[in-house]
Amino acid sequence: MEDDRFDIHQAITEMPEYRNGVDALENEAMLAQEREPLVKTDSLPARGEFFTVVRCAANIEPEIVDYLWYPYFPLGKVGLLGGDSGVGKSYLTAAIATAHSLGSWPFFTNDHEPSRTPGHTLILSAEDGVADTYIPRLINLGADLSYIHFVEGKRDWEGTLHRVLLNDKLLLIRMIRELNAKLVMFDPLQSFLPPRTKMNDMESVRPVLDAVIEAASVTGCYIKLVGHLSKAKQETAGYKFLGSVDWFNACRSAMLAVPNPENRETERFFYHVKHSLGPKAPGRSYSITHANTPIFLWGPSTEVSVEDALNGGSKHDTTKEDDAVTFLTAELADGPRMGKELEAAAKEQLYISRRTLWRAKKLLKIQAHQGKGEFAGQWFWALPEP
Repeated sequence: MEDDRFDIHQAITEMPEYRNGVDALENEAMLAQEREPLVKTDSLPARGEFFTVVRCAANIEPEIVDYLWYPYFPLGKVGLLGGDSGVGKSYLTAAIATAHSLGSWPFFTNDHEPSRTPGHTLILSAEDGVADTYIPRLINLGADLSYIHFVEGKRDWEGTLHRVLLNDKLLLIRMIRELNAKLVMFDPLQSFLPPRTKMNDMESVRPVLDAVIEAASVTGCYIKLVGHLSKAKQETAGYKFLGSVDWFNACRSAMLAVPNPENRETERFFYHVKHSLGPKAPGRSYSITHANTPIFLWGPSTEVSVEDALNGGSKHDTTKEDDAVTFLTAELADGPRMGKELEAAAKEQLYISRRTLWRAKKLLKIQAHQGKGEFAGQWFWALPEP
């Protein structure tokens, strides 16, 4: 049986006078909120509320960034080193720790003298053994072992040892300050992720990155995260790092270790693929072989681009070069085209780099001329006259 009782509450709420009164109160509340100042610095907001904090650019002092090793290691920042298994990332880590322990860096770029003061390094390693791998390599490299420290973990109130995680911000800060360390290296970073953190998930990666970035900033230390590379084919070096692109975006400096396609057994290339604070360093070669003394040696700079090295060297170049020749021949068959447009189209459609496209341009003896009128300053490409 239906309930025929009169609902007095519903009747009141449906009266026009009631609705008008409610609307008036809501409008007044909204107006009062809009009248509130956007910036409050004299008091704290009530629980659950927020005040906007704004700083005028005129009141912000510019920050001068110091480097442990220019331009690779900016102090107070976080960086990345990526490479596939077997490329010698741990040897690179040992070589870097050795240079810092001796205050003697192997080379410097752009007339920036690196720090010559021996300093302390903290290494958190999960893949290579300390006693059977790292220590023999450090001795072979001639490191001052008193400046190099391996973090075994964090001990709880019951005496149990746990792995230090990337989001253990306060532990990291205290550890760095106790040793006055200027260099910290996690190798590999995947082994130090908090539980339920997914490398490819931006939502879970950002809090971890924020903790590491703050630890580096507060201590003035350079924190290097060593990681593996994605197996997927990528034209851009930044996307070769395994996991969310946030790892690459958040770091101020990033490096890649890649085998030399012409001598994969012993020679590798060390590329500086990102430097948010200035120019990048040129690619550098290094070798790992028992014919060296020590086994690890830095070599000269290289003209091989990081993209060519990642994609396999000369064999890949030939294929891409043929694609570029075919592309330019077809695109210019109907007349001149703007060079910038051709470069963008080649990269977007066929993943052809600018360097490869220009080699094809030279092979085809393509003529370039500047535009006129509204196209002044633009370069146009055209096939040579028959």
